[in-house]
Amino acid sequence: MNLDNSHLHLNVECRGNHHRPAKDTGTIQVMMIEDLTKKIIVWATEIAGYAAQLPSRQARDSYLAERHRELVSGAVTEGVAEGDAVILADVCVNAARRIMTELLAQRAGVPKGRA
Repeated sequence: MNLDNSHLHLNVECRGNHHRPAKDTGTIQVMMIEDLTKKIIVWATEIAGYAAQLPSRQARDSYLAERHRELVSGAVTEGVAEGDAVILADVCVNAARRIMTELLAQRAGVPKGRA
């Protein structure tokens, strides 16, 4: 896996007309949240797949910790408040950890949801 492709890009573009009346602000925010959610899912899945291939729990934990630091740093660089950046990174890494756990459980033959 090329790790350069695993960075979560926080730039969320709104689809459609950018000159909507103020009453559509809620719709735009929902679309932005949906776009961010999709990006988190893609990122978490890619990171989980890579982490699951690492040889030990320690290596996986170190890798996920590095991705967390990278996400916080990247989000802050893009203008996100540090507290919000930490929350975003927590969500992303926790999602990756859960997906990774399921991947490892499937590989070991453990039924879903029991890892």
